Amino acid sequence: MSDTKKQLCCGAIQLNSGISTGNYCAMVFHNVCVGFFLNGIELLQQIILSDSDYYNLAPESAIETNANITLFDLIVRLLFAILYGTLIDKLGRKRMIFIGYALTAVGIGLFPIHGYSKNFQNLFPWYYIARFIYANGTSIILLMPFVADYIEDKSKGKATGINAVALASGFLLGTTIIKGLYNRDIDLKYICWIVGGIIAFCGISYSALLKGGSEYYK
Repeated sequence: MSDTKKQLCCGAIQLNSGISTGNYCAMVFHNVCVGFFLNGIELLQQIILSDSDYYNLAPESAIETNANITLFDLIVRLLFAILYGTLIDKLGRKRMIFIGYALTAVGIGLFPIHGYSKNFQNLFPWYYIARFIYANGTSIILLMPFVADYIEDKSKGKATGINAVALASGFLLGTTIIKGLYNRDIDLKYICWIVGGIIAFCGISYSALLKGGSEYYK
């Protein structure tokens, strides 16, 4: 591996040896994508639960159900975190992040399962299955140790600050796009397909710029 170390942001961010500007930009965009699905998907779920063409829950019931489903999601992530962390180290960042985004996109595509067939009308187990798939995908994505891989120790605090800004930008983008689509009276089924497609496309695109090689396990 090359001993060349790059400095970015007027020297504020110092990259580890062999890490390129493209690798770093991919890491920052990773956080934008994470913010997009972490915030946007919770909004999308709340809409699905309360929409009259789907589960049509009253506001109080929708809030309680949303909280229960989110708790279920967190439990799934906790149960599989060690397994996926091990696989990320064994199989590599790139390979696992592709799997993560594939599962995430499939899960989002199944969120409106109520509208696919009269056989899937019940919230449990069908919607929970979709959320289970989504939770596994996002668990993989959230575990990626890019700051540890890419940033020198003395720059990690500043890099984390930049990542926080990117994450907040993703929060804003997710909310704006999903609210905008819903306000145009687009069927939630198509909104889920669009959002899942955006997440999959963006995730796979920046993944191509991630560091490869023996140290990062292609």
